[in-house]
Amino acid sequence: MRKPRASCENCRADFSPRGASAPLQTEGVIATLRDLLRFTNGLTNASTALLPRLDKCYLVENRTIAQSLASQHPECFFLVPDGVSYHGQAVSGGKKLASGPLALKRELRELNVQVTARQREMDQTTALLEGIEEQIARLTEDLERLRGQQQAQEKDALALDHEFRKLNEEYNRATSRLSVARLELDRLRKESERSADQQERNLLLVEEKDALRFTQEAGPSKTLNYLTPHGKWHIHSTYGDNHRMTTLSRGVEPLWMNDRDAADLAIDDNDWVEAYNDHGVVVTRAAVSARIPRGICIQYHSPERTLSVPLSPLRGHRRAGGHNSLTRTRLKPNLMVGGYGQFTFHFNYWGPVGCNRDTHILVRKLPELRW
Repeated sequence: MRKPRASCENCRADFSPRGASAPLQTEGVIATLRDLLRFTNGLTNASTALLPRLDKCYLVENRTIAQSLASQHPECFFLVPDGVSYHGQAVSGGKKLASGPLALKRELRELNVQVTARQREMDQTTALLEGIEEQIARLTEDLERLRGQQQAQEKDALALDHEFRKLNEEYNRATSRLSVARLELDRLRKESERSADQQERNLLLVEEKDALRFTQEAGPSKTLNYLTPHGKWHIHSTYGDNHRMTTLSRGVEPLWMNDRDAADLAIDDNDWVEAYNDHGVVVTRAAVSARIPRGICIQYHSPERTLSVPLSPLRGHRRAGGHNSLTRTRLKPNLMVGGYGQFTFHFNYWGPVGCNRDTHILVRKLPELRW
């Protein structure tokens, strides 16, 4: 707790000399006040005689040290940097005041700086006001010019309003004619739809009649799922047949089918059969086996159509195709980038890696074997 300050009236300082004493040499004491003061004009050596308290006044670091030393040495004075003085149990404080000619000069310089800044701001404000007045004058001229344009545009607006009314009447007449035309177009579209439906029905009837006639001409047939797996010991080449190739699993590759499916068509093992669909025709021998599931037929992917392939009655007694004649290939467009566009038009299954799709075929017993 801070001790109460003692007023100057209650302080009684004794300036009478009592004999010189050794200065204090303890921790926290910065220096004696006598060492820090300098007198001029003939008072250099008379400071002790004039102010004997200077010998006992010390400058210390902080208030705690000053209070402790004042209790230990009540005859001395201890001054801290913030102006508070400790003497025994008495504490007196002061406030730094800025006075004198130097302070007045400093204040005068600060005021001069402020006056200069205010003068500069006033000049800028004056220039800004002049610019605003010039801008007001230009805007006044623009306002007069815009008023003249407004009057001219009002006259044009009256003329356009009269023209708009005339165009509105024309638009109403055109809308009326357009409504009539739309009704006529609706009638024609309905008639066209009825004609297209009738044409589609006629085409379906024609296709049904053609299919019925073809079934009657082709005889009994059966729809089977057609698979073309790769065999383990088969080989084929796109370079045609030669002596070496014809000795390596060449010739007729049979069509494997279920025994009950074959019995439905009166087909025995090793009989010649004709398989066909919308893509092509294959003529080969039948391999009847109970190991093949019903509804499925298999022809291994290997043979060419240039060796041991009979003529096909369904093709007008022309040579039948190979196993790929019944399948289709969807070429991948991204694999045709870079100069492979020629594969978009070629024989079946030519091209880059295709999307092979299992398909369905019709199988019948070959009615006539011709080479």
